[in-house]
Amino acid sequence: MLLETVLALGLLVAAASVIVGGLSSSVKGADRLRVEAHAANLAVTVHSRVAIGELDAVDSTAEKFGAPFIDFTWEVKTVTSTALEGETEYSGGAASRPETVGTKSIEVVIRHPETGIVHRLTRFLPFFGVGDPELRVRESLDPGRVRGIKSLFQDG
Repeated sequence: MLLETVLALGLLVAAASVIVGGLSSSVKGADRLRVEAHAANLAVTVHSRVAIGELDAVDSTAEKFGAPFIDFTWEVKTVTSTALEGETEYSGGAASRPETVGTKSIEVVIRHPETGIVHRLTRFLPFFGVGDPELRVRESLDPGRVRGIKSLFQDG
């Protein structure tokens, strides 16, 4: 009778430890998913700020976010590539002039040092400028700037 009680108690303790271990692992996994989701959302936010011209499309050093995301840092890395030089007709009239057309690769790196999570998001933005590839992206994304890109920004 004593042997059976000790054996039953041992099985109960073993089952309880397996359940507690599984719960602990689940909580850690859920927390990691939460941090990864925040990192992805923050990367899209920084990209959007660059696209609307709130942030310049230039390389930056790691900076901290404000509350409630003070544990996260962000930085922007850029690569400019000139695709073509030639005559581009503006949508505003018949005037045309030589213009550089290219893309700027904007990579946003979000880090969460506590967990070691690093999230990278890269998008390519077009730029149009007279010989100057470092023009602000906001000017490049003006939908009426060039006839060839105008259709991409119109509804319908």
